[in-house]
Amino acid sequence: MKRSFNLFLFLIILNLSQNFCLGQSKQLDSLETVLKTAKQDTNRVKLLIKIANRYRSVDPEKTVSYSKQALQLSESIHYTNGIFKSFETLIHGMLYSNQYKEALPFLKKWETACDSKGDLIEKAQCLNMKGQIYAQLGDYSKSVENFFAAIKLDETADDKDALASDYGNISLVYEDMKNYPTALEYIAKAMKMDSIMDNKKGYANAIGNLSNIYDEMGDHKKALIYALRFLLLEQDLGNEARVAAALSNIGSIYDAMNEHEKAIEYYMKSLPLAEKVGNDDIIIANQLNIGNWYIDRSQFTQAIEMLKRATALAIETGSKPHISECYRLLALAYNGQKDFAKAYEYLDKFDQLRDTLLNEENTRQINQMSAMYEKDKQQIKIDALEKEKTLSSQIIEKQNNFRNVLILVVVLIVLLAVALFIGFNNKRKDNRLLELRNVEIQKQKEIITESNKSMTDSINYAKRIQESVLPAKEVKYNLFPDAFVLYQPRDIVSGDFYWFAEKNNKRIIAAVDCTGHGVPGAFMSMVGIGQLNNIVLQNNITKPAEILNQLQINIHSALKQNNKDTSAKDGMDIAICTFDKENKKIEFAGANRPLIIINKQKNTLSTIDPDHFSIGGTDDIEKTFTNHVLDLSSGDCFYIFTDGFADQFGGAKGKKFRIKNLKELLLSISQKKMSEQEEILSKIFTEWKGNLEQVDDILVIGIRA
Repeated sequence: MKRSFNLFLFLIILNLSQNFCLGQSKQLDSLETVLKTAKQDTNRVKLLIKIANRYRSVDPEKTVSYSKQALQLSESIHYTNGIFKSFETLIHGMLYSNQYKEALPFLKKWETACDSKGDLIEKAQCLNMKGQIYAQLGDYSKSVENFFAAIKLDETADDKDALASDYGNISLVYEDMKNYPTALEYIAKAMKMDSIMDNKKGYANAIGNLSNIYDEMGDHKKALIYALRFLLLEQDLGNEARVAAALSNIGSIYDAMNEHEKAIEYYMKSLPLAEKVGNDDIIIANQLNIGNWYIDRSQFTQAIEMLKRATALAIETGSKPHISECYRLLALAYNGQKDFAKAYEYLDKFDQLRDTLLNEENTRQINQMSAMYEKDKQQIKIDALEKEKTLSSQIIEKQNNFRNVLILVVVLIVLLAVALFIGFNNKRKDNRLLELRNVEIQKQKEIITESNKSMTDSINYAKRIQESVLPAKEVKYNLFPDAFVLYQPRDIVSGDFYWFAEKNNKRIIAAVDCTGHGVPGAFMSMVGIGQLNNIVLQNNITKPAEILNQLQINIHSALKQNNKDTSAKDGMDIAICTFDKENKKIEFAGANRPLIIINKQKNTLSTIDPDHFSIGGTDDIEKTFTNHVLDLSSGDCFYIFTDGFADQFGGAKGKKFRIKNLKELLLSISQKKMSEQEEILSKIFTEWKGNLEQVDDILVIGIRA
């Protein structure tokens, strides 16, 4: 499916309604000139806060700097209102400049100041900002806790404007947690408060977020209805930046509905308006979406031109998510033009930047790279050295030819003999240097090759260890005689694994996707296999939901994720089934991985949805998994799988295979023998991938009842 950028959430959280223009620049220059001669009094504090607020959307670092000056002066002259305003502006600046952890000490000081003055309204504002900071840090429990504390104070003060803000922010947190019903509940409360207060801007914000929630839920029709309402409201308010965002978001929704011609119409409307108001984020989002549209139509030259404009602006603004998407689409465009060198260059940039974005603190990137990645880099070095050696040989050959020409010239033109002789000696020196360089290149190649071999041997040994703990094929055939397991790791070792067991006359099977792939994923798979063996074979737990509940506890404990100071966020997604042939039942539970059932008689496919949270990681350990119990019918097919097959890029346009296509494929082959199904899946995957790299480990398990 087309990937497109949606801007509602970004706009509502940060409220970027101001556009920096030449007039504002002159105003700032004027204010800073006045500041130079301002006295150390309350007027200077007000001036510092005014300048800080003007810088908020264009240079939040300066907002932080000016706010700190205002806070320091307010404290020195005991100016209470200045202290509160300074804290508020400072936290906004830190929120805009991603200084989330740095904001926590100032929030604590702000709250202490509120308590000492007994100002409950100001404290509610502080708690609201605190909730936003914790939401950005991913600590949703503390975020919601602070928002509810703010609501309690605002209800006491009957501050409906503040309550609308509280409700809207809580809705965003629940949306991030994918708890959409609760998110809808609180956005409805926010809309009600905005209506009571006739707050048209706040009401428009709520409508925009409502569209975003329905879009994430996959209800694109409702998302479109509210997106169009959001557009009309912002047009009435005359906010051109938000109108541009609304037009772009409508285009994104049409893309999701596969109405791409309508989508491009709205992107083309949004782009010039975004350029007019100077909103870089909306400009880049439109350029990316338009470039993607050109790629879909094989108009690669136009796509590259548009995407290079987006890349330049994204680099200028420092937006890493935008830069990453620019690189990904440029790789596809150059691949379409058969310019594979350029395609590889941008794909490599995309991979590097994607790894950086996945690491929230950007401090442990090198340690998190797997041995396979290092192997690839060393192979690239070897290839580069080989190319350089070849180039050197060509240079030597050309120089030798040139030398021969010079000798002939010397014979024919005696007057130039001296000059040519000097040139000849210089060339001999160059050749000697090149020979020495070739010797050094050969030495470096030998060192890298030996290092590469040692690393590969170690990983192959790890593969043998991993294979030894996976269930043997004989176990599969004994427990599930009419079944297949399509298992294709991306690297030598895998982060996906399958697991079988029999306990109390019940047969249990699981498909598991651990964090990462290659060596890091393999380590997690060893932990997962050991825990499953212990839970089922030692503790006699056979009910899938209970297995996952216990696995959640064990993984948190094993990786010390109960400790708030730990940085381990690793975990796994899993689909697990228990077959009870005696009672003709099947039980299922899933962590982000579904169960597909195909009825043999009706030839229909149904999906049993999993719980939408993972095992381990940052998910709440107290969450419990749902146990599904279904009747077994002879001949029905059951499928569980990881996300590698559906996420593989390929086909004519280099897009993902997608879960929808995988379901259709399974339905079309479900009447065949299980061994034939495995062969068909493997063949189609290989054909789809083509010359592209495999992006993830592949695991698909099929069982016929």
